[in-house]
Amino acid sequence: MFGNSFDKAFKSAEGALSKWHKVSTAIDGEQHKLLGLIPKLLETDAGVRHGEAEEVLEGAVGAAAKARKQRDGVHAEIDHFDERLRGLRGSRAQLAQELADAHDKLTAAMPEYHERIKQAFRTEWEQGCAILRPLLARRRQLEFLIGEKLVLPEPAASADVGESEAALPQKRLDEIAAALAVLNHEAGMAGFDQRPGGPSPYGVFVLRRPTMRNLGPIAGLPEDSQVVAGALAPGELRRLFESRWAAPVVDVETQQAGAAARKVLRELKASEVSRETEAERANRAEWLAEQDRLHPEFKRAREGQEAEQRRRDQQDAERGDRRPWVEANRRPPARPPAVEVQEGREAMEKLAEGQ
Repeated sequence: MFGNSFDKAFKSAEGALSKWHKVSTAIDGEQHKLLGLIPKLLETDAGVRHGEAEEVLEGAVGAAAKARKQRDGVHAEIDHFDERLRGLRGSRAQLAQELADAHDKLTAAMPEYHERIKQAFRTEWEQGCAILRPLLARRRQLEFLIGEKLVLPEPAASADVGESEAALPQKRLDEIAAALAVLNHEAGMAGFDQRPGGPSPYGVFVLRRPTMRNLGPIAGLPEDSQVVAGALAPGELRRLFESRWAAPVVDVETQQAGAAARKVLRELKASEVSRETEAERANRAEWLAEQDRLHPEFKRAREGQEAEQRRRDQQDAERGDRRPWVEANRRPPARPPAVEVQEGREAMEKLAEGQ
């Protein structure tokens, strides 16, 4: 396909990429196995917590110890995969120089390759023109005989010619550049890994963005994936945690419980408002109308608060199928109108007493 220097550069690039893909495939496989341990890890963690609670509340001696032994077994498996993934990532990092050299050699040989494919296409084009010349001559002859131009479809480029073999070298260059970008990113994460502290290697975290959603993978994994530190490059989970793109699963459970409690409290407050009698509602409406007339600024503030509450209620309806952390991080609802009315009445009475 190619000649001499370019052929050597292209083979060198394909050899480096073959090694890269081999190690990367192994990393993906071990990462998948490690992530498969997360349900068992969460189950054993919950078992230890429940065992501790049973010992305190019911005096069940040994319940926590048994659960802790099961959890230690899962931790040992996680340590095994963690060490294996660190070793594989280290082997992949050693390919950086070979990939960089292959990229430089192939880039330097590209002008020669461009000249070769131009010459090859020129020959192909001339062959096509040789076929088209007799047709053009016959068309001109017919148009002369009949005295008018023939309306015929003109040659046009095909909409889809498929992936050309000529594009392979540039594709290999792009693949090498992407591989080097991954290695550069992982090298940058090493600084986070060397800091003291950081997430526990046995802690389970959920990958998610605190504000924007559904923007693609995070650290190569789908959003809302559950991960442990060893499944990502060393330091990656700490960076995500510090930037609030990863939250501990226990925190998510706590937030979910808090969201449920807030929902109940909101329903209780709403029920208090609904228990107003017809006379109380009429008096409140009359009082509000009077206050709106005397104090337009109170009216504007109240209408703004009601609009904000309607907006939040609409968001609640639209996000009913979202993840628990969305429920948990939603701002608390506005206070019921009855509370605002009571506070406004007290403020007006104080103002009247001061005058």
